[in-house]
Amino acid sequence: MAVQGNGIPTGLEEVLNSAQFELGQNVPNPYVGSTVVPIRLERASDVQLDLYDLQGRKVAGVQHLGLPAGEHRIALDMNELGLPTANYVYQAEVRNSEGVWRTARMMTAQR
Repeated sequence: MAVQGNGIPTGLEEVLNSAQFELGQNVPNPYVGSTVVPIRLERASDVQLDLYDLQGRKVAGVQHLGLPAGEHRIALDMNELGLPTANYVYQAEVRNSEGVWRTARMMTAQR
């Protein structure tokens, strides 16, 4: 989440998302072969994690249905997904009884 130096969110989307989920930075980053994306859910939700190249094309996605509230780690194996070394944007879409929310971050794959 982007915040000002005093810890105040800088946009309405961030405030709304933070009430439902928090998407962390993938670890490690940069990574070789595989990485893990942390996500914290405030309530049970379906999570879609999509990867985009820097031209904005969706290149892969993974879905986890019915995740309970709490901390989760979504593993991504770039070899299994057939993705080359590059920079990617990953977007989490969270769906639950309260609605649908999205936020994104960037990751770097290297050899």
